[in-house]
Amino acid sequence: MRVRFHEGGELAVDALIEEWWVAFRANTANITANFKRQNEFDLMGFMQRYLSAIDSRLMWEFGPPLKGGSHRLGISKESEHHLRPLVSRIIGRGPSDTGWEFYPAR
Repeated sequence: MRVRFHEGGELAVDALIEEWWVAFRANTANITANFKRQNEFDLMGFMQRYLSAIDSRLMWEFGPPLKGGSHRLGISKESEHHLRPLVSRIIGRGPSDTGWEFYPAR
């Protein structure tokens, strides 16, 4: 299913998704160290700044891997069913070389 946005909105959303994944990649070590309480990385602030910038109604959850990766990140639409295509778009652009697993649900 194609996501429909207002004029120019699709490019803006794509840019925000790209910014999210660039920031995620750059901070995977900080996020992992935060899980182990080895740093003071502001995980909540990071997620607010980058993921919530795409859409503030998105929810997220980190956890152990389900298929043998290093960690798992679920991004969820919760009850906002019309956000399903957006979540699929975000997950579909996730990096495949980080060892992380990405899911369209928490």
